[in-house]
Amino acid sequence: MLTPADVLREPPFSAVVQHMEIIVQTVERVPPLFVALCNGDDERVAQLCREITDLEEAADQLKNAVRDHLSRRDLLTVVSAQDTISDNALKIVWLLEVRRFTVPDQIADLLLTMADMVLEAVRQGRLLCGEVQVLAEARFRGPHKDQAMALIHEIERQEALCDEHARKVLTALFGAEDEIGPVSTVLWYQIIELIGSLADASKKLANRVRLMLAR
Repeated sequence: MLTPADVLREPPFSAVVQHMEIIVQTVERVPPLFVALCNGDDERVAQLCREITDLEEAADQLKNAVRDHLSRRDLLTVVSAQDTISDNALKIVWLLEVRRFTVPDQIADLLLTMADMVLEAVRQGRLLCGEVQVLAEARFRGPHKDQAMALIHEIERQEALCDEHARKVLTALFGAEDEIGPVSTVLWYQIIELIGSLADASKKLANRVRLMLAR
């Protein structure tokens, strides 16, 4: 992991890309987390919760190093958007740690699909950061700008698909309300919203990059 001194030596966007890599590693734990939850594998759930917590802490440490040593507002807004992704992954962990959840059969398959979908959006964000790193080193000139714009459009498309799928999950959830009870319904609603927010934050990241490219 980069130390504050490393951030000073590296090109500015290198630290931002490394921060995004940790974010992706965090979100990569989300789909298996819900698989374990569906399977009632409490030990695996606890393990993945710990890993997400540790990765979020690592991302925070690097974020603080980047903020301490970068003055460019555009890069800082990118880091902030990335930070929202890991923060919301951690909020999912907090809910799972303070209450025992049983995944309703009516939403299990839909939930796992949604987790995979948001992970794809976040991974597209990592690819976008890689393209911008090349552009930053070339002073935002060259063919990589078109590739970056194509990734921005793909992230926006993926986020829209996630939103559409989230509505299906929520419809199934509220259809199961009489069976699982109002408290569980509200808590699952919060979890579904947090999962969707991972894709929303990826779109926000793409929008921040779009503004950089427009200058």
